[in-house]
Amino acid sequence: MSALDKCEELGKYMQALHVGDSAHVPTAPSWLSASLCSDVQRAMEVIAAADNCLVLLQGDAEYHTTHLGPHQRGTDPNKESVLEYLKPHLTYPEGRCPWSSTDPDPITKRLWATEPFKLADALGRVILWFLPALLSPERQDRIVADIENIAEVLSRGMNKAQADAVPATVKQWRRSKFLFNTQLSLSRDNITGSMDISPGWYAQGHETPAAS
Repeated sequence: MSALDKCEELGKYMQALHVGDSAHVPTAPSWLSASLCSDVQRAMEVIAAADNCLVLLQGDAEYHTTHLGPHQRGTDPNKESVLEYLKPHLTYPEGRCPWSSTDPDPITKRLWATEPFKLADALGRVILWFLPALLSPERQDRIVADIENIAEVLSRGMNKAQADAVPATVKQWRRSKFLFNTQLSLSRDNITGSMDISPGWYAQGHETPAAS
């Protein structure tokens, strides 16, 4: 069985877990180890929790997207001001606040999400899923151990943004130090940073020349 076949079978198994009932428990793929099976169960619990906590954006996501443009390469102060002015209200199920506090952070002026949820606009279009702790601590430790060899490369990815003359919040915002949890990195051998490895990354942000 190819890796693609396994992904497809695993996807169907997870879907069956999500929509199934207690009277019918789907059978796990035969090749799924006990540890992976435990990880899948954990992931489905987080997904189910997010599915049961719908945060509604009182606005039209497509309308707001038009203010960003098709090739937004970073934050734009002017556009940010427009979006801030148009910022719609967020509602969530009573007694299930997904944020650590309903008051914005005094430094970032943002809400910090801590619980799983899914975000949809007023038309019911799901915009994103927030799935914290989707991976078990053991799985995270294994991932960190696997990337220790590229820790230096990752750190250079973040430092490059810091050394740039243009503020990281405007240019190369994906690598801004603000986005990385330095306290968490200190507890995990200080592996902090980023690296672009997608072969289609450049093409996604540029138009294809018309054939002559």
